[in-house]
Amino acid sequence: SDFAGSRTASDFGGRQAGERFDGTRTVSDFTRREPKEGPAGGNPPSEPGTLREPQRKKGIGKILAAAGAACAALVIVLALVLGVGGDGDEKPASNRGQVNLANESGNQEEALSGTGENGAKGSPEGDSQEEGVVPGDTIYIGVYSPDAVDINPMLEAYNHEAPDVKIGGRKYEIQLIFSSQMEESYDLSETEDYALDAAEFFEENGCAAVITASYGGMVSVLNEKLTDYEIPSIGFEGSFELYRNEDNTGIWQFVKEELGAESVLYIEDSAFYNPDNEEFYEERYTKPLEYGLEVESHWYDGGVIEPFADVCYTTADVVMDVLEAQNYEGPLVMSDCPEHFESPLDLYYFDTFVNQMKSEELMELIRPIIEEQGYYSYSNIGLIALDAYQVIVKALSQCSQPSDLAKAINGTSLEEGFTGSFSFDENGQAVYNTVSYWHDGEWKNYKYRAMIGD
Repeated sequence: SDFAGSRTASDFGGRQAGERFDGTRTVSDFTRREPKEGPAGGNPPSEPGTLREPQRKKGIGKILAAAGAACAALVIVLALVLGVGGDGDEKPASNRGQVNLANESGNQEEALSGTGENGAKGSPEGDSQEEGVVPGDTIYIGVYSPDAVDINPMLEAYNHEAPDVKIGGRKYEIQLIFSSQMEESYDLSETEDYALDAAEFFEENGCAAVITASYGGMVSVLNEKLTDYEIPSIGFEGSFELYRNEDNTGIWQFVKEELGAESVLYIEDSAFYNPDNEEFYEERYTKPLEYGLEVESHWYDGGVIEPFADVCYTTADVVMDVLEAQNYEGPLVMSDCPEHFESPLDLYYFDTFVNQMKSEELMELIRPIIEEQGYYSYSNIGLIALDAYQVIVKALSQCSQPSDLAKAINGTSLEEGFTGSFSFDENGQAVYNTVSYWHDGEWKNYKYRAMIGD
């Protein structure tokens, strides 16, 4: 159930199931906005169960790359593009017809998202009525996922686990509308068309909110258009943003308050020294200084290390090896670098990206996908998308009507997200207050005082 693997600060590669989570973060500001009036914060589909295609047509290429250039760093995705969802006998509650997306070779295949005979595992129509969901009482949530094979299966599985929500005492079914359900083929080198059409597709199908399961310039184009439609977006980038900044607040609170340290020695590997990165290293030393820790730095280029501070911090394998050889007895702090869980040292390894206490739940969620497809690969963007879904459902449950969603999201906190525990600040940025760390053979979570505005 543990997620093992390595990463660097710029690594955004997906991870094969069974490995530890991975990801990076960027900063992007988008203004919050109120949703449209209406049953789902937008215009519902013209007929129940009918997806409406965007009206804007283009003369573009015929290839939709499921793991395309829009997210060039997300290059490790599914080896097989297979349908995920119902077993072939289930009919989705929406009664929507089968839709298509293009795979990497340009062929049209059954969509991975929740429609058709291989569609989402939403409650069958009969089950919904038994649970008190009247046909038509549906909240539509859009998912912008150019890399459909990476993101959609996890979201479909989670939607199956949490398929409805009560709003003002009335139960609504939740249905996901994926951008990959657009039937027109796209050349993702012309991704602006894809983003603009996706925004229109979500608006035409009455989406109350959109999960931005991607990142980069075209997500900005999407969000600008969603702003025009008054549809809130949430994800790695959006009107509400879920990413962990890299100030390591939790680590240094832990070092100061739990380890009782007064000083820290940063030990860097001189093999990676770059004079152009001096500013980066200076900024990295800022946070422990703010907690009253004395900070010294050392570029290791061979020989014996003299760890004269209360705590050593490193991200370098060679430093770890030398300290082990020297039988160093003090606390060693590492984060977001190659793991050494079997080290005999007094190691505190921090994962500042995700909540490792949710690893078993994640494995339970994706195990059926692995069993069906034989292989499944995902990225940290997928985990952010799962948290975005949780936030939307929780916010909806606090609304008196669906059109209150944007305001409700701003006041929503998540105690056990896949990326950690967080609430939103006034700018719609998630502010995290937990960090996972490994010590004495197990993962634990440390809850710290979040510093608003960092």
